[in-house]
Amino acid sequence: MMIHKLKKFDERQIARIKEKTLVMIGDCDKIAYSPEVVKMFEEHGINHHIIKDTGHAINHEQAKFVNAEMIKFLS
Repeated sequence: MMIHKLKKFDERQIARIKEKTLVMIGDCDKIAYSPEVVKMFEEHGINHHIIKDTGHAINHEQAKFVNAEMIKFLS
């Protein structure tokens, strides 16, 4: 595992993906979680869930929640 370099999207790019996006991040994820990232999701109205006591292996740590949210989002 390594730190991922983030690419910033411009307003037009965000507008194109916003309605098609569901982001789930564990609050203990050392790679993806930061208050700045959450602030960006909120500022742009991006559908997101920050899941307590969960790390980077979110789909293993919280499988039932992740699966239910994905099904609900895609329905």
